[in-house]
Amino acid sequence: MLKQKILKLFILMISLVSSSVVQGNIIETNEISSVKNYIDDRSMVLFNITGTLYAPSTTLSDHQWREYFAERVKAIIPDAAVGENLINRIKNEIVENIPKKPVEEITPQLIADLQERKIPVFGITRKRVTTPYADNFGLITSNHLKSIGIDLEKTVEYSDPTNKDSELYTFAYGMIFTNQKPVIPSLLKFLEDNHYSRSKIVMIDNDKESLEAVAVALGSTSIGFTGLRYSRADVQKTSFNPALGTIEFFAYMNEDKKVMTDDEAEKILSENPEVDYQSRLDDLIRKMSADS
Repeated sequence: MLKQKILKLFILMISLVSSSVVQGNIIETNEISSVKNYIDDRSMVLFNITGTLYAPSTTLSDHQWREYFAERVKAIIPDAAVGENLINRIKNEIVENIPKKPVEEITPQLIADLQERKIPVFGITRKRVTTPYADNFGLITSNHLKSIGIDLEKTVEYSDPTNKDSELYTFAYGMIFTNQKPVIPSLLKFLEDNHYSRSKIVMIDNDKESLEAVAVALGSTSIGFTGLRYSRADVQKTSFNPALGTIEFFAYMNEDKKVMTDDEAEKILSENPEVDYQSRLDDLIRKMSADS
């Protein structure tokens, strides 16, 4: 009985220590410029991509709308193969052609300044470098970043990883793609494979749990860690309205690939409150499925 109490007390103490270490390494911020306060010439800087470097420019370009579209297709198209083909075709159309926007306008210059100082600056993402709907998804991601003035490939000119492929990650276009695998083993494997001996990693991400996990993992190494939980794009997750994306999708499909803004879609939505946009989307899905 006494041993059990001692064991429970020990576990509690470890838990409290781990918690205090994690909290001490995670900084909340909604200003990307604050990252400069934690970077020195021995740092490696890792930026998450979606929600940190770029954000959807419209609801149609939001990952949430693509998944909403996929759910509607699966709900109404009985032939799984036909449905999957339609989902992949539309997802490809969207990710290839609907632009992104920087979460903050100063971010491209901030990254360019770090690259000018020859500080290793990489993207890190759980995205897959290839997907069922886009074999060149890594290139598409890079092109979106370049379209807003961020060129992570410039880092490779002075800090080129020697090992670019592993079962845990793919390095391409200046980004570490974990291919849907957990970030921690992928990052540790990347550091090990490429013999990076930076004294500190600074990571900017909108996912606090991911940062906390990295903090714990690096706590057992000689590498220092500072994580910034970046909240600037949080509002987009909570304000998602699929009807806006559906209105924009109709404009894109019927008006020569017009990219409608959320403001334009909101105006249409407010002027037509009686319209059931989900039913209209379902009808279009049936038609597109029959035509394919």
